[in-house]
Amino acid sequence: MTLESENGKVLPALTVFALTIEYLKNDLLENLNKQTMDDLDRSLIRWVLTVPAIWDEPAKQFMREAAVTAGIPSNQLILALEPEVASLYCFRMPSVSTYIAEVCPLLPGEKFVLIDAGGKYPSILSPALLR
Repeated sequence: MTLESENGKVLPALTVFALTIEYLKNDLLENLNKQTMDDLDRSLIRWVLTVPAIWDEPAKQFMREAAVTAGIPSNQLILALEPEVASLYCFRMPSVSTYIAEVCPLLPGEKFVLIDAGGKYPSILSPALLR
């Protein structure tokens, strides 16, 4: 599969995705190195790459190959479905009823519903799926 830019340049899709992931990976590592005094042990990093829930296995495998091509070791890579990651974020995001700026779990009695309205088949995830 190839992709064509607005100026007519054609590249393999795997190259475009791998270069994009590599840029984001390198940017993150540069920023982490600026913030820490000692060298970061890259083998301790767990990379999580989100993919749409409607993607089939070949599409997910393509993304995995792009990440590995970008220099992310396969044994440190997790592909996660976007609605599941969004649900985890909502579960851990600051509570609406508090003014605390730090991340904290939902308060007792609070609930959330996440609706993934993208793709052909919208899905609803509730906090009950996380337990």
